[in-house]
Amino acid sequence: MNILKVALGMTSFILVLTSEAATLTGPVKELWVNDATIENIAFINLRKNYTANCGGGSSFPSQQLIIIDFSKPSMREAYSMALAATMSGKDITVGTSGICLPGTYVETLRYINITQP
Repeated sequence: MNILKVALGMTSFILVLTSEAATLTGPVKELWVNDATIENIAFINLRKNYTANCGGGSSFPSQQLIIIDFSKPSMREAYSMALAATMSGKDITVGTSGICLPGTYVETLRYINITQP
């Protein structure tokens, strides 16, 4: 979350700028570990499009992949949940972080949730 303070004459305003993050629900269609060029990550794909917002006003429509960055807290557990959902055929809900992994146009995973019907 970025906070921008704007002063106009004697009045000042505080604007809160947030990254647009996506929330997707459905079965895992693709799950794979380590891209040939980037290590310590996995990709999850629900085959649902979202617009990746990589900051600095850059957005990339029609993304389907979400990166699980194993260097972040709890992402190994998130991968385990994605794998369990893949094996069981259960739907999951994932939220992106609104931040793209450096050098990519793909957002990183913020959370994952599995629910029973």
